[in-house]
Amino acid sequence: LLGPDAPVVIEKYVAPYLQRRYIAGAHFGAEIRSMYFYTQPEQRRAVLTAPAIALCEERLTETAQVLPLMEAAINVGAKGLVIVAQDVSGAALGLLVSNQQAPAEKKKLSLLAVKIKPVGDELRWAFTDLALLTGATILGPNHMRKGATALPQDVGRTQRVEFATKGVVVVAHDSKRADIREEIARLRQLLIDTPLDDEDRPKYARRLGTLTGGVGELKIGAHAKEDRAIREAQAERAFKVLSAAQRGGVVPGGGAALYHCVPDLLAAADAERDDNVAAGMRVLATAISAPLEQILINAGVTAPKVEMQYIRDGGPTTTYDVFSGKVADAATCGVLDVTDVVSQMLSIAASGAMMALSTDAIVYHRKPKQSLQPD
Repeated sequence: LLGPDAPVVIEKYVAPYLQRRYIAGAHFGAEIRSMYFYTQPEQRRAVLTAPAIALCEERLTETAQVLPLMEAAINVGAKGLVIVAQDVSGAALGLLVSNQQAPAEKKKLSLLAVKIKPVGDELRWAFTDLALLTGATILGPNHMRKGATALPQDVGRTQRVEFATKGVVVVAHDSKRADIREEIARLRQLLIDTPLDDEDRPKYARRLGTLTGGVGELKIGAHAKEDRAIREAQAERAFKVLSAAQRGGVVPGGGAALYHCVPDLLAAADAERDDNVAAGMRVLATAISAPLEQILINAGVTAPKVEMQYIRDGGPTTTYDVFSGKVADAATCGVLDVTDVVSQMLSIAASGAMMALSTDAIVYHRKPKQSLQPD
């Protein structure tokens, strides 16, 4: 259900617990402005179906700022209105709460007001993405109109809005699908063109995850604080691995993927006319055979070269399962590596080797610090 870029929210509990939930839609960090907006108070959740939505990049404190928004929602035929703003307080919040508490026969709108959490550039992008998803006009001092002068065409429409897990989830209107796909394609290209160490890259990734839709909610718990922290860290690492696997796929693990490349690499070396390049290819072929051989040695295999031949004869999907002590299909026994990780590690190793070979002097520590977790 979740794509490689979708966000996952972790909720921690103070007792052993494990549960998961999928929420369809785009997730934005937000804070509900009053408990009276909850439609499911026992679950601390508010759900509105097919509401109008108003985006206010300003603080709403006066009734005159929210009345036009309510009138605009009624004029477009909506039964509910979601107000997303920098903040909603004072008389403006009081008016919304009193209308929400009105008897069903008198209430014209179901209401939900949330305070958007992001700041700076991420706040601007959040409003931009919400406008893209809903077709709403962004209102505020720096825009064409403020909330106090809103018109019916300024409110957007959405299939569903849910407030839960410290954020608001918006399911886009069908009419906006083409625009959303275009923006997703633009962001993916932007990620490809942006260096890995660029400080804006995580922001682009979060925006992409928001627009691709769908939020995962994982609830984990343990008695001890340390155990909860360990489980949370394990979950976050697992999310990163699964995201990379979805994006780039997997290959046979345990060094087998690299080992299966050796015959083709040696064939390319034989066909290469440049002797220096051919020599480099043969050195690389020897180097990428080493991880699998070392794993076999560590596993106590008495004849690692023989097992390696069995692995090669088994075909490109074959590896060695250390737990069973047998040559096996990688997918069947679950011994897999993430393609992007293997590729990146090979690139880093080649870069380090090239630097070592081209450097006139290498400095070694006379008494290197020993650590099980080196920097």
